[in-house]
Amino acid sequence: MIVSKSFKIFETYINYIYKKNNTILKSNNKRLFLHLFKSDFVVILAVKITFYLINLVSYFFFFKGIYSINEKKQIKIIKFLSIMLRPLFIKIDELIYTIIFIQNNEFKEKTFFKNYNKIKKNDYTHIVIGSGPSGSISSYYLNEDFNDKDTLLVERGSGYSTYETKHPSDEFIYKWKNGGVNTSLFSTPIVFSSGECLGGGSEINSGLLHEPDETYLASWNNDFGLENITKDILINCLKEVKKICNYSFIEKSYLSSYNFFKKGAETNNYKIEKLPVLEEIKNTKKQKNSMSNTFIKKYLGNSGKVLSKFDVKKIYFNNNQWFLDGIKDKKKLTLSCKYLFLCCGSVETNKLLINSKIKTITSPKKYYLHPMIKLIAEFDQDVQIGKENVHPYQVTEFFPKFILGEAASGKRFLKMATIDNTELQKDIEKNWQKMSIYHATLSIGEGNIRKIPFTNKFIKSYKIKETEIDLLIMSYIKLCNILFDGGAKNIYLLNKKTIKVNKDNYQEKIYKLKKINDFKFSSVHILGGITSGENKNCITNSFGKVNGLKNLYVNDSSLINSKLLKNPQGMVMSIAKNNIDNFIKNSK
Repeated sequence: MIVSKSFKIFETYINYIYKKNNTILKSNNKRLFLHLFKSDFVVILAVKITFYLINLVSYFFFFKGIYSINEKKQIKIIKFLSIMLRPLFIKIDELIYTIIFIQNNEFKEKTFFKNYNKIKKNDYTHIVIGSGPSGSISSYYLNEDFNDKDTLLVERGSGYSTYETKHPSDEFIYKWKNGGVNTSLFSTPIVFSSGECLGGGSEINSGLLHEPDETYLASWNNDFGLENITKDILINCLKEVKKICNYSFIEKSYLSSYNFFKKGAETNNYKIEKLPVLEEIKNTKKQKNSMSNTFIKKYLGNSGKVLSKFDVKKIYFNNNQWFLDGIKDKKKLTLSCKYLFLCCGSVETNKLLINSKIKTITSPKKYYLHPMIKLIAEFDQDVQIGKENVHPYQVTEFFPKFILGEAASGKRFLKMATIDNTELQKDIEKNWQKMSIYHATLSIGEGNIRKIPFTNKFIKSYKIKETEIDLLIMSYIKLCNILFDGGAKNIYLLNKKTIKVNKDNYQEKIYKLKKINDFKFSSVHILGGITSGENKNCITNSFGKVNGLKNLYVNDSSLINSKLLKNPQGMVMSIAKNNIDNFIKNSK
């Protein structure tokens, strides 16, 4: 199906959506189409199949494409198919509603582009693939500590400005992998997100920072065996990182629901922590200390080299050199280096190793998420203006079982979370400033990536065992308890169906959730797949050196395979710094 036909069918379908729900504000159809077709390939395949069926039925009955018949006939065909193939059309509707809410004109902010497209040569001493926190730290210290300045940082995405608004519409198109539309299939479907831009996940996340803790290190050592890595070592690494990537406790001067959250936690004597955030005040304005504003900026200022929009398809070793085959500006490009560092992030690093047929001790097919269940709390007073970052307070009373905190809560996120409830959508339109989204985050389940034969595509699955149901129920009850005691007027549980609860009935209604698939999950942290440690079945040693292969290193979130419930960026940065310090010391 050629693009022009796809767009015509899309326009027909989007007009049907607007007719069906007249509360939705119209957006630019071309922009919506662009966002839709940035989705994960499984999502795009489902959309194409749906459009093909709509067009096929139109030809069957009227001998014309759906876009060439009158509106009345168009609606009849789509309604007929939506009844016959209800589960598929429900998913397609959810997807399109989500993109409409994201691309609402109220949430646009100008984007500034800065790409790095030219390099003077193709051979380097060090190449780092991936420019997120781990890749930025790795390339900066390699460039800083070796006199030849012969390090190249490569990134699949492009360089863009940071934004004042929390996740404006442009950010999803330009900075999020697959436009933010990723999902695991089978067993437990989970929507998850990651960055694909210069600076990686640091450009889109909230920047909340947990320091490394002994609970995780003990788990890591027990699971895989550690060598010379302690909490003190990692804390010192984080202190060094802070000199460049400052994090601080900035008090917010605008509206926030954190006062209600704190009150509820304190009423119940629950432990609550205020986390530092990767941001600081510069020239009276708040600056997000993402990698593009810190490590990459200093790296470039010290003659560091960056190649953006380079999609690495395959790596291989030959004649004592590592080679990278990829696509740049729709043309094939090959780079080479002596030392290669994979910092693509969990799943992406794993996929590159599998696609390249790199023989590791075990297959890097597993990954882990931090599944979140969410709710909307409604208060009697305004708690947001729509631009806020999440507040930095988290209840850690129940760690390591779960953590409770705030999620992105702007108007479009409230609407995206309640697609199934038309009445609540109308209420959100009027009262969204009095509402905030909260989450219970857990470290449960396990994912797998499976390569589709004869392609470079993968299907991701995730499974959460039914035995985890009690933990999910407990986390929901504790979160509702805090918010009602803090002053929430109403709470809406965001599951397969949105459930309104009050202070008197919330426990009764939560206990009616009997199965894992009664819950609706999302996640922003993707971890694991590359086991690291001194046990004989680990893919890398404790410092990310791939066992059995010369000069190949992994230095990103795929090294985190033991349970790490807290926000992983602090741990990722401290591990990356420790690993690169170890490499530099041994090299010299």
